[in-house]
Amino acid sequence: MSAVLLVLAAGLLVALPAPAVAGGAVVVGPADVFSAAYPTLAREDFEGSRVAAGTVGDCGVAALSSSSESPCYDAGALTRGVTYTSDPTHLGAFNTAVGTAGWFGAASTVVLSNHTPATLVLDFTVPVDTFGFALGMLSPGSCTVEVVYVDRSPSTTLSTTCPAVDSLTFMGVRADRLVDAVRITGSSAEVVDDVRFGLRAPSSVRLGAVRGNRATGGAVLRATVPGIGTTTLGGNGVVPVSQDSARPRTLALPVAARGAARRTLLRTGRVAVTVRVTYRPNGGTPTTVTKRVTLRKRMRAQQ
Repeated sequence: MSAVLLVLAAGLLVALPAPAVAGGAVVVGPADVFSAAYPTLAREDFEGSRVAAGTVGDCGVAALSSSSESPCYDAGALTRGVTYTSDPTHLGAFNTAVGTAGWFGAASTVVLSNHTPATLVLDFTVPVDTFGFALGMLSPGSCTVEVVYVDRSPSTTLSTTCPAVDSLTFMGVRADRLVDAVRITGSSAEVVDDVRFGLRAPSSVRLGAVRGNRATGGAVLRATVPGIGTTTLGGNGVVPVSQDSARPRTLALPVAARGAARRTLLRTGRVAVTVRVTYRPNGGTPTTVTKRVTLRKRMRAQQ
Protein backbone atom coordinates (compact mmCIF):
# COMPACT_ATOMS: atom_id res chain seq x y z
CA MET A 1 0.00 0.00 0.00
CA SER A 2 1.45 3.39 -0.94
CA ALA A 3 1.68 6.11 1.70
CA VAL A 4 -0.57 9.12 1.50
CA LEU A 5 1.29 12.34 2.24
CA LEU A 6 0.02 15.64 3.54
CA VAL A 7 1.79 18.91 2.77
CA LEU A 8 1.13 22.44 3.86
CA ALA A 9 -0.31 24.53 1.04
CA ALA A 10 -1.88 27.97 1.55
CA GLY A 11 -2.43 27.16 5.22
CA LEU A 12 -4.25 23.88 4.57
CA LEU A 13 -3.24 20.25 4.77
CA VAL A 14 -3.68 18.81 1.28
CA ALA A 15 -3.59 15.10 0.42
CA LEU A 16 -1.15 14.10 -2.31
CA PRO A 17 -0.74 10.66 -3.89
CA ALA A 18 2.93 11.14 -4.72
CA PRO A 19 5.55 10.23 -2.09
CA ALA A 20 7.99 13.10 -2.71
CA VAL A 21 7.42 16.77 -2.02
CA ALA A 22 10.36 19.18 -2.23
CA GLY A 23 11.08 21.78 0.41
CA GLY A 24 10.44 22.12 4.12
CA ALA A 25 8.68 19.39 6.06
CA VAL A 26 6.25 16.73 4.88
CA VAL A 27 3.69 14.94 7.03
CA VAL A 28 3.65 11.16 6.60
CA GLY A 29 0.83 9.10 8.05
CA PRO A 30 -0.83 7.14 9.51
CA ALA A 31 1.36 5.62 12.24
CA ASP A 32 1.74 2.20 10.60
CA VAL A 33 2.88 3.77 7.32
CA PHE A 34 5.37 5.98 9.16
CA SER A 35 6.72 3.06 11.19
CA ALA A 36 7.13 0.89 8.10
CA ALA A 37 8.97 3.67 6.24
CA TYR A 38 11.31 4.60 9.13
CA PRO A 39 11.70 1.55 11.41
CA THR A 40 15.07 2.53 12.93
CA LEU A 41 14.00 5.72 14.75
CA ALA A 42 14.45 6.04 18.51
CA ARG A 43 11.19 5.77 20.44
CA GLU A 44 9.87 7.11 23.76
CA ASP A 45 6.49 6.14 25.21
CA PHE A 46 6.97 7.71 28.69
CA GLU A 47 6.05 4.55 30.55
CA GLY A 48 8.94 5.08 32.99
CA SER A 49 6.91 7.61 35.01
CA ARG A 50 6.97 7.57 38.81
CA VAL A 51 3.48 9.10 38.95
CA ALA A 52 0.67 6.93 40.31
CA ALA A 53 -1.67 5.50 37.69
CA GLY A 54 -4.54 7.78 36.73
CA THR A 55 -2.96 10.96 38.16
CA VAL A 56 -1.11 13.96 36.78
CA GLY A 57 2.32 14.91 38.10
CA ASP A 58 3.94 18.33 37.75
CA CYS A 59 7.57 17.84 36.82
CA GLY A 60 9.18 20.97 38.24
CA VAL A 61 10.99 23.71 36.36
CA ALA A 62 13.69 21.53 34.75
CA ALA A 63 13.18 20.14 31.28
CA LEU A 64 12.23 16.48 31.11
CA SER A 65 15.21 14.64 29.65
CA SER A 66 17.35 11.57 30.14
CA SER A 67 19.73 13.56 32.36
CA SER A 68 17.21 15.24 34.67
CA GLU A 69 16.15 14.31 38.17
CA SER A 70 12.52 15.35 38.53
CA PRO A 71 9.38 14.48 40.49
CA CYS A 72 8.29 12.47 37.46
CA TYR A 73 11.33 10.61 36.10
CA ASP A 74 14.61 9.22 37.33
CA ALA A 75 17.73 10.29 35.45
CA GLY A 76 18.21 7.90 32.55
CA ALA A 77 14.55 6.89 32.42
CA LEU A 78 13.88 8.77 29.18
CA THR A 79 15.43 8.07 25.78
CA ARG A 80 18.39 10.35 25.09
CA GLY A 81 18.25 12.87 22.27
CA VAL A 82 15.19 15.00 23.06
CA THR A 83 14.04 17.20 25.97
CA TYR A 84 10.47 18.22 26.80
CA THR A 85 9.58 21.70 28.10
CA SER A 86 6.77 24.23 27.92
CA ASP A 87 7.11 27.88 27.01
CA PRO A 88 6.29 29.96 28.96
CA THR A 89 6.51 27.89 32.13
CA HIS A 90 3.50 27.63 34.38
CA LEU A 91 3.63 30.59 36.80
CA GLY A 92 7.41 30.13 37.00
CA ALA A 93 6.92 27.05 39.19
CA PHE A 94 6.25 24.16 36.82
CA ASN A 95 7.14 23.19 33.31
CA THR A 96 5.79 19.99 31.84
CA ALA A 97 3.53 17.42 33.44
CA VAL A 98 2.83 13.71 33.11
CA GLY A 99 -0.53 12.00 32.86
CA THR A 100 -0.73 8.24 33.22
CA ALA A 101 -3.20 5.73 31.83
CA GLY A 102 -6.73 6.70 32.72
CA TRP A 103 -6.10 10.45 33.00
CA PHE A 104 -8.91 12.00 30.91
CA GLY A 105 -9.18 8.63 29.24
CA ALA A 106 -5.51 8.42 28.20
CA ALA A 107 -4.62 4.95 26.95
CA SER A 108 -1.06 5.19 28.32
CA THR A 109 1.36 7.64 29.92
CA VAL A 110 1.57 11.01 28.15
CA VAL A 111 3.60 14.23 28.53
CA LEU A 112 1.87 17.62 28.36
CA SER A 113 2.32 21.33 28.89
CA ASN A 114 0.67 22.07 32.20
CA HIS A 115 -0.57 25.60 31.54
CA THR A 116 -3.23 26.52 28.97
CA PRO A 117 -1.32 29.34 27.17
CA ALA A 118 1.94 27.39 27.09
CA THR A 119 3.60 25.88 24.03
CA LEU A 120 4.87 22.31 24.37
CA VAL A 121 8.45 22.18 23.04
CA LEU A 122 10.38 19.11 21.91
CA ASP A 123 14.04 20.12 21.65
CA PHE A 124 16.31 17.64 19.86
CA THR A 125 19.75 17.60 21.48
CA VAL A 126 21.07 15.72 18.45
CA PRO A 127 19.55 17.14 15.23
CA VAL A 128 17.12 14.87 13.39
CA ASP A 129 15.43 14.89 10.00
CA THR A 130 12.48 12.61 10.85
CA PHE A 131 10.15 12.57 13.85
CA GLY A 132 6.61 11.70 14.87
CA PHE A 133 4.29 11.59 17.86
CA ALA A 134 0.73 10.93 18.95
CA LEU A 135 -0.78 14.38 19.43
CA GLY A 136 -3.76 15.88 21.24
CA MET A 137 -4.98 18.51 23.70
CA LEU A 138 -6.85 18.56 26.97
CA SER A 139 -9.75 20.20 25.10
CA PRO A 140 -9.91 19.22 21.39
CA GLY A 141 -9.44 21.95 18.80
CA SER A 142 -7.11 23.44 16.22
CA CYS A 143 -3.38 23.52 16.92
CA THR A 144 -0.11 24.13 15.10
CA VAL A 145 3.14 22.20 14.89
CA GLU A 146 6.12 24.46 14.13
CA VAL A 147 9.25 22.75 12.79
CA VAL A 148 12.41 24.72 13.64
CA TYR A 149 15.55 24.02 11.57
CA VAL A 150 19.20 23.89 12.61
CA ASP A 151 20.31 26.12 9.72
CA ARG A 152 17.90 28.88 10.87
CA SER A 153 15.98 28.77 7.62
CA PRO A 154 12.30 29.79 7.93
CA SER A 155 10.40 27.35 10.09
CA THR A 156 7.54 25.26 8.70
CA THR A 157 4.15 25.59 10.43
CA LEU A 158 1.74 22.69 10.05
CA SER A 159 -1.88 23.40 10.97
CA THR A 160 -3.91 20.45 12.19
CA THR A 161 -6.58 19.38 14.67
CA CYS A 162 -5.58 18.14 18.11
CA PRO A 163 -8.15 15.63 19.38
CA ALA A 164 -9.00 14.87 23.00
CA VAL A 165 -6.60 12.94 25.21
CA ASP A 166 -8.57 9.72 24.84
CA SER A 167 -8.15 9.69 21.04
CA LEU A 168 -4.67 11.00 20.19
CA THR A 169 -3.79 11.13 16.48
CA PHE A 170 -0.34 10.31 15.11
CA MET A 171 1.66 12.86 13.09
CA GLY A 172 4.88 11.74 11.41
CA VAL A 173 7.12 14.34 9.75
CA ARG A 174 10.14 14.10 7.48
CA ALA A 175 12.24 17.13 6.59
CA ASP A 176 14.75 17.94 3.86
CA ARG A 177 17.09 19.59 6.38
CA LEU A 178 18.12 19.06 9.99
CA VAL A 179 15.48 19.82 12.62
CA ASP A 180 16.41 21.51 15.91
CA ALA A 181 13.05 21.63 17.72
CA VAL A 182 9.29 21.23 17.41
CA ARG A 183 6.84 23.67 19.03
CA ILE A 184 3.21 22.58 19.54
CA THR A 185 0.69 25.34 20.27
CA GLY A 186 -3.04 25.12 20.87
CA SER A 187 -5.87 26.52 22.96
CA SER A 188 -5.33 24.16 25.91
CA ALA A 189 -2.66 21.89 27.37
CA GLU A 190 -0.95 20.06 24.48
CA VAL A 191 -0.29 16.34 24.87
CA VAL A 192 2.21 13.97 23.17
CA ASP A 193 2.83 10.25 23.39
CA ASP A 194 4.83 7.67 21.42
CA VAL A 195 7.55 10.10 20.30
CA ARG A 196 9.84 8.82 17.53
CA PHE A 197 12.89 10.66 16.25
CA GLY A 198 16.18 10.27 14.40
CA LEU A 199 17.80 10.28 10.98
CA ARG A 200 16.42 8.38 8.05
CA ALA A 201 18.50 5.43 6.85
CA PRO A 202 20.87 6.81 4.21
CA SER A 203 20.48 5.99 0.56
CA SER A 204 23.56 5.35 -1.53
CA VAL A 205 25.04 8.18 -3.56
CA ARG A 206 24.30 7.72 -7.28
CA LEU A 207 27.00 8.52 -9.83
CA GLY A 208 26.08 10.02 -13.18
CA ALA A 209 27.82 11.23 -16.30
CA VAL A 210 31.46 12.32 -16.57
CA ARG A 211 32.30 15.41 -18.61
CA GLY A 212 35.96 15.68 -19.56
CA ASN A 213 38.01 18.75 -20.41
CA ARG A 214 40.82 17.99 -22.87
CA ALA A 215 42.33 21.44 -22.40
CA THR A 216 43.04 20.89 -18.71
CA GLY A 217 43.06 17.11 -18.54
CA GLY A 218 40.44 17.14 -15.83
CA ALA A 219 36.80 16.09 -15.67
CA VAL A 220 33.58 16.68 -13.70
CA LEU A 221 31.65 13.76 -12.24
CA ARG A 222 27.96 14.20 -11.41
CA ALA A 223 26.88 12.65 -8.10
CA THR A 224 23.32 12.69 -6.71
CA VAL A 225 23.04 12.59 -2.91
CA PRO A 226 19.87 11.90 -0.90
CA GLY A 227 20.04 14.71 1.65
CA ILE A 228 22.03 16.45 4.37
CA GLY A 229 25.66 15.40 4.61
CA THR A 230 29.18 15.57 3.19
CA THR A 231 30.35 13.97 -0.05
CA THR A 232 34.04 13.29 -0.69
CA LEU A 233 35.85 12.15 -3.83
CA GLY A 234 39.23 10.50 -3.68
CA GLY A 235 41.28 7.53 -4.81
CA ASN A 236 44.81 6.64 -5.89
CA GLY A 237 46.14 9.27 -8.25
CA VAL A 238 43.19 11.64 -7.68
CA VAL A 239 43.09 15.05 -6.03
CA PRO A 240 40.69 14.72 -3.05
CA VAL A 241 37.66 17.04 -2.89
CA SER A 242 34.75 17.49 -0.48
CA GLN A 243 31.33 19.13 -0.81
CA ASP A 244 28.52 19.62 1.72
CA SER A 245 24.81 19.33 0.95
CA ALA A 246 21.88 20.72 2.95
CA ARG A 247 19.23 18.91 0.89
CA PRO A 248 18.90 16.29 -1.85
CA ARG A 249 20.86 17.54 -4.87
CA THR A 250 23.23 16.68 -7.70
CA LEU A 251 26.84 17.68 -7.08
CA ALA A 252 29.53 18.45 -9.66
CA LEU A 253 32.70 16.79 -8.35
CA PRO A 254 35.97 17.76 -10.08
CA VAL A 255 38.29 14.90 -10.99
CA ALA A 256 41.95 15.79 -11.38
CA ALA A 257 45.00 13.55 -11.59
CA ARG A 258 47.98 13.89 -9.28
CA GLY A 259 51.34 12.19 -8.71
CA ALA A 260 52.23 9.35 -11.07
CA ALA A 261 48.79 9.49 -12.70
CA ARG A 262 49.30 13.13 -13.64
CA ARG A 263 52.77 12.46 -15.03
CA THR A 264 51.28 9.68 -17.20
CA LEU A 265 48.54 12.05 -18.37
CA LEU A 266 51.04 14.74 -19.35
CA ARG A 267 53.31 12.23 -21.12
CA THR A 268 50.69 10.21 -23.02
CA GLY A 269 47.59 12.43 -23.02
CA ARG A 270 45.51 9.74 -21.31
CA VAL A 271 45.21 8.05 -17.93
CA ALA A 272 42.55 5.92 -16.23
CA VAL A 273 41.87 6.36 -12.52
CA THR A 274 39.39 4.78 -10.11
CA VAL A 275 37.55 7.39 -8.07
CA ARG A 276 35.91 6.61 -4.74
CA VAL A 277 32.89 8.72 -3.80
CA THR A 278 31.66 8.58 -0.19
CA TYR A 279 28.45 10.17 1.10
CA ARG A 280 28.36 10.75 4.87
CA PRO A 281 24.91 11.76 6.17
CA ASN A 282 24.93 13.81 9.37
CA GLY A 283 24.84 11.24 12.16
CA GLY A 284 24.29 8.34 9.77
CA THR A 285 26.28 5.52 8.16
CA PRO A 286 28.54 6.44 5.20
CA THR A 287 28.07 4.76 1.83
CA THR A 288 30.77 4.52 -0.85
CA VAL A 289 30.63 3.85 -4.59
CA THR A 290 33.48 3.68 -7.13
CA LYS A 291 33.79 4.54 -10.79
CA ARG A 292 36.52 4.15 -13.41
CA VAL A 293 37.22 7.50 -15.07
CA THR A 294 39.47 8.09 -18.07
CA LEU A 295 41.10 11.52 -18.20
CA ARG A 296 42.32 12.88 -21.52
CA LYS A 297 44.52 15.88 -22.29
CA ARG A 298 45.14 17.46 -25.64
CA MET A 299 48.83 17.07 -26.51
CA ARG A 300 50.81 19.94 -28.00
CA ALA A 301 52.04 19.36 -31.53
CA GLN A 302 55.73 18.46 -31.74
CA GLN A 303 57.93 21.17 -33.32
